[in-house]
Amino acid sequence: MNKISNRKFFKTVLIGIFALILLSAAGVLLFIGNTLKNVSEVSPTIMAQYLADYKDTGNSETALNEKEVNRVVISIDEMSPALLNAFISTEDKTFWNHNGFSSEKLLDTVVDILSPSVKLGSKSTITQQLARNLFLTEVRTSNALNRKIQEAYYTIELEKNLSKDQILEAYLNQIYLGASTSGVEAASEKYFSKKADELTVVEAALLAGIPKSPATYSPILIKKREDVTINDYVMDDSDIRYVSVFNPHCIDRYLVIIELMKQNGYITSSEYQAARSADIKALLVH
Repeated sequence: MNKISNRKFFKTVLIGIFALILLSAAGVLLFIGNTLKNVSEVSPTIMAQYLADYKDTGNSETALNEKEVNRVVISIDEMSPALLNAFISTEDKTFWNHNGFSSEKLLDTVVDILSPSVKLGSKSTITQQLARNLFLTEVRTSNALNRKIQEAYYTIELEKNLSKDQILEAYLNQIYLGASTSGVEAASEKYFSKKADELTVVEAALLAGIPKSPATYSPILIKKREDVTINDYVMDDSDIRYVSVFNPHCIDRYLVIIELMKQNGYITSSEYQAARSADIKALLVH
């Protein structure tokens, strides 16, 4: 094959590759367009009204699509700094700097797949979790890719229409924290008999450990009286049928949280050591 033939051949190949890329891109855009054609609009006006309704009602089924739970809506100014730091450190350490998505989260996912024993934080940003919890709780689809595309759309809209404080505030007001509590204020009252703005590092870390699996990491479990054993540490047995017992599994998760807080610079080494030796049972409501 001579030089001219070679050039024609490579030119043909390049044109073919370019055409394939264009067709693939068009196909992707068409797929995304079809996936998003029925999603709800999230304009600044709609989002502002949503937040107003959310704060006024404190229990908007339309907005939150939640089951009946105990929830008290508060502003971010009514949450202790330790509480904000614990959740950010656990769920999304680059929250203040990203635009809804984090490359570190993608890397965490890969590490988690390759090393299942490694205990990392959430694989989604706080904004992604909020988008999922607010807009996609009723979505039932066998196509996980469709749901991810919709989640990405709502994540972008939330970041575009809300400030970081508003996103974090909404997230911490609606997240389920076990024992039929939704939001940090109700959980704070339930577990520690105090308001969210009074929470210490230890108490905040306990709450931040719950969302990964409320049934596994809630500090207090409710058991039927006949299921309570001599090994259970009873917190409250005043009810005729049910008994509140301490959940020792919360300690393992708690230790992960305070380690993350130390790694991310939210607590000092001395504060970390003090947190490690804290009497968790004594902090909980008896």
